[in-house]
Amino acid sequence: MDLLNETSGAAKPVNPTAQKIVRGARKCFKQYGLQKTTIEDIAVAAGVSRPTVYKHFTSKQEIVDYISLSEMAKVHDEFRTRMARHDSFAETVTEAILISVQVAHENFYVRRFVQELEMSSRSQNTSSPFQVGARARWASLLAKAKQSGELATDVSTDQVVSWLSLTQMMLLGTYDQLGVNEEQARHFIRRFIVEPLLAGRGQPAG
Repeated sequence: MDLLNETSGAAKPVNPTAQKIVRGARKCFKQYGLQKTTIEDIAVAAGVSRPTVYKHFTSKQEIVDYISLSEMAKVHDEFRTRMARHDSFAETVTEAILISVQVAHENFYVRRFVQELEMSSRSQNTSSPFQVGARARWASLLAKAKQSGELATDVSTDQVVSWLSLTQMMLLGTYDQLGVNEEQARHFIRRFIVEPLLAGRGQPAG
């Protein structure tokens, strides 16, 4: 299953100067923290002028967005490697959620990506770059699940993406407190998050 499109929602390509800025930003975020880092700090770390930074990125926020999307691309590679053996929609989504929560727990940028998805879901902002990217990445899997009859017919793609985003955020915030091992976490995700999306589960009787 092609869960993740190679290009959909991916961070936009950048030239060598922009890459220097991104590397400088990563150094600053690690050294000073996201909030305290300024555009001037990033410019100095990158060895460019402040106007040069603004020539390539409109704001510090856009740099963070770029890095977050780039980090998610690494997660997608992990998804493809670890989920090659999964055939069903339920297995694929279960593993995807588990992997994303495990990786995001250790990665600030991925964690922020998941948080942005959750925020855009709450506000029903389906035009946010994070929500658009998530919808694009899930689109192929959801379309195949609908075609195969695995996905419930009373939910839309946007509703499923919002549900997955919200539950990922919930798990991310409580993963340590759950006190479960990987197999127990996998069972929890499958039973309480994924199964309600399946055809014939949780739908009103005809």
